[in-house]
Amino acid sequence: MTVVRLARLLRRRQPDVILNWAAKTQLYGAPAAMLTGMGERVVWWQQLIPTGHWLDRYATALPAAAVGCYSQAAARAQAGLFPSRPTFVVAPARFPPLLSLKELL
Repeated sequence: MTVVRLARLLRRRQPDVILNWAAKTQLYGAPAAMLTGMGERVVWWQQLIPTGHWLDRYATALPAAAVGCYSQAAARAQAGLFPSRPTFVVAPARFPPLLSLKELL
């Protein structure tokens, strides 16, 4: 039911990119995208370094134009899963410590 509802939303919105923010969301987002003919618009984010867990294997088996990763280690591990999907890395940014409320005032 969730996939069908999501497919309806995708049909209405016609997004240019469908970003599934984790392996679990890929299990819903990719089938919904396929139902709407938008499978080539799917990108998903590998939150962890995949170890071959069934969730990572199933998510990778579903269509995706690419898989984003936080590190080269995660990208290498993802590249080892079948079928191979293009991967890219966007390392988390380092921001200066947040100012306290006292410092802001």
